[in-house]
Amino acid sequence: MDRKYNRKTRTWKRLVIFVFLFVCSYISAEEFTGQIIIEKTSFQINEEFKFTILIPEISPSKLIVEEPIFPDGIETIKGPSIRPGRNGSIIDYIFKANKTGRYIINSFEIKSGRSIMHTTPVFITVASTFQIHGSFDQVPPAIRWDIPEEKYYPGEIIPLRFVIENIENPDLIIESEVSQRTEGYVKKISRKSEKNERTVITKKVMTGEIYDVLFHDHIFVSFKAGNITLPNVEIFLSDGDMGYRAILKGVPIIISSLPKYEKDTGALGSYSYKYEISDNKISDLQAVILKQKITGTGNFYGITMPMPYSSNPEIVNISLIKDKYDVAPDSKLFKGSRELIYSIGKTRTEIGMFGSSKEEYPKNITVTIPDFTWYTENSFRTLSGMELERSQGAVIFLTIEENLYKSPLSDNQTDKEKKIREILLKIFKIILLISIVPAFFFLIKKKIKKPIIILIIAITLIVIILFFILTKTFVKEPVYGIIGDSAYPLNIYVIPEESAAVKFTVEKGENVEIIGEKEQFYLIETSGNGSKGWIKKENIILE
Repeated sequence: MDRKYNRKTRTWKRLVIFVFLFVCSYISAEEFTGQIIIEKTSFQINEEFKFTILIPEISPSKLIVEEPIFPDGIETIKGPSIRPGRNGSIIDYIFKANKTGRYIINSFEIKSGRSIMHTTPVFITVASTFQIHGSFDQVPPAIRWDIPEEKYYPGEIIPLRFVIENIENPDLIIESEVSQRTEGYVKKISRKSEKNERTVITKKVMTGEIYDVLFHDHIFVSFKAGNITLPNVEIFLSDGDMGYRAILKGVPIIISSLPKYEKDTGALGSYSYKYEISDNKISDLQAVILKQKITGTGNFYGITMPMPYSSNPEIVNISLIKDKYDVAPDSKLFKGSRELIYSIGKTRTEIGMFGSSKEEYPKNITVTIPDFTWYTENSFRTLSGMELERSQGAVIFLTIEENLYKSPLSDNQTDKEKKIREILLKIFKIILLISIVPAFFFLIKKKIKKPIIILIIAITLIVIILFFILTKTFVKEPVYGIIGDSAYPLNIYVIPEESAAVKFTVEKGENVEIIGEKEQFYLIETSGNGSKGWIKKENIILE
């Protein structure tokens, strides 16, 4: 029994030793060397050239040549042709340069038994002219996109990265300019050359070193879901003496939508959520300022913030004053905060020209700040495993003060100016009739002397001059303006204070008349419905 066991043990040991020696024989395969011969490394388009490998001390019958993968612009006309040499073997290829460009004939294997040779990569250029062969201004490098992913979610960072391939100088001056599309899906949020990050990849070739440069100069962010094409990028390369400009066509990507649920915010990441309110009383003269803020790491630009709402929207007006981003890129998302500032004001009760009006208001109202929800950062890539987090909002109780409002520059002041102008115009017409008509009548009848006619004309001229002086003194010429560029509607206040109640809003490009001013505010009247209110001067472009 023991002898039988020992025989089996010895058999297994021998088998293990044999396998070990077999594996070691392949691991310890020797590598032999050879020499590549190529007449030149710069060629004209459609030119054929010879590529030769000299292998010493190995006969042709023992060589096995791996089928190499050559660049698209290089066509194999003939080869491999293996023949004996003086002291070994010769392998010949005949290539043809079909397309201008900068190419690397990559390394490939040649085997002889258990010995292997890896050929040295060869860098060549193919140009349509030899005026400056090999220089990138005549043989421009290939430039391709390097977008990490094909699918993103709204608000995620989309890095516009590109690779400049096969250049001799990695320290080239590289500049890029992006043309912003107007479709509204994506927006560039980085300034020109704000990133300017480059990664150099070194490749060993027969003549030395060649480089690929990964360049990252712009950050884009998507705002909504859809299949889109990123903007074109204009790229300029320079080595100080020569320059090359190219257009890299936009690449298609997918902006995926998130699962929908009630009161969807579209938020991804990790956040904290808080609010702050300036007061618990509102009146005609004073609005309440509500600040809503999220802080953390996530897709800030893709978030739809839940807007506060009132229990009595016909009595209380809630307007967005400012939407402020303070974020910086952090991997695929952004890190920082986003703050929204709202004005909560009471609809105005106003003193009119001949009396006052007063409406009945409830003494208290409620303003609801909705909950804020988001998908956690560690799970949003797999929709099936998404986890939803929630931060509670609040219900705010506000007290309404019932007071009447009168503007420091009332609407009646503008009405008085119009009435003065109308009265002066009537006076001018009456005097004109009194002076000119009788003079004309008597002149026809020839019953009036010439000195009297001259006197009447002089009095008429004096009246006209006085009319214009009075008009300039009491009535100002109208001044017009245009609402300046703004990403959101601008607030028009009931009094010239930024914390005042909001009367209405105006859009950019709307025409208005300037009818008054105080400190940093203009009193305007809209061209549409004639509504009046105060706006900050910085938001008006005077005509």
